[in-house]
Amino acid sequence: FSDIRGFTPLVEGLSPQEHIGFINRYLAHMEPPIIEAGGFVDSYIGDAIMALFDGAPDAALRAAIGMSEQLHVFNALRQREGQAPVRIGVGINTGPLTLGTIGGPMRIKCGVIGDSVNLAARVESLTKTYGAGLLISHHTRDRLTQPERLTLRQVDRVTVLGQSVPVTLYEVLDAEAPALREAKRATLAQWDQAWALYRAARFEEAGRGFAACAAACPQDTAAALFVQRCERLARSGVTSDWSGVEQLDHK
Repeated sequence: FSDIRGFTPLVEGLSPQEHIGFINRYLAHMEPPIIEAGGFVDSYIGDAIMALFDGAPDAALRAAIGMSEQLHVFNALRQREGQAPVRIGVGINTGPLTLGTIGGPMRIKCGVIGDSVNLAARVESLTKTYGAGLLISHHTRDRLTQPERLTLRQVDRVTVLGQSVPVTLYEVLDAEAPALREAKRATLAQWDQAWALYRAARFEEAGRGFAACAAACPQDTAAALFVQRCERLARSGVTSDWSGVEQLDHK
């Protein structure tokens, strides 16, 4: 799943024709990386895209990274026209689904349903929470055939709304803008150390580690989030069976 961030302000004041023109121009940049990676677009939902890939998830990640690269091209065109840049979030999950004909007596379409689909939508929505361009679930991470070709960092372990089984979320830094990507890469060792302290419930030390990441990269939304979370957990404390899983009550 992919979606435009802050879509409403981008189209405020546009005529219906300009609004449709903006969407179609944007989608014309986003669709080719999906097709070139061997996927297909299941549906366009306004500015959102739902695409499906068969087999190993490496192709889906190539598509998402390609979409990020095309977004830079699209934004360069918008900048020359004096328009605000567009930001997107992409979420990927891997698993079984049901694909079939869905509809009523008057209209039918090919569609997909299943927990894997629902989780993919939740993962995409969480890109807003962590300020990430691309998030993947551990179901996707574990099935990659060439994970060493990517720069991943674990950003959380959560139970999402509507599901009870925890999911580990990974941020794919390769999909970030070049400057932000390099800034986050530069703090990866600090990030991993802070994560180890967090999992050990050593929240004050972990908070200092995440704060160092945030200081080195002020655009790192996830680092700032964990500074606040560590402060909260240090005050409230945790039970002896604390697992590090954050219960999310929002989409």
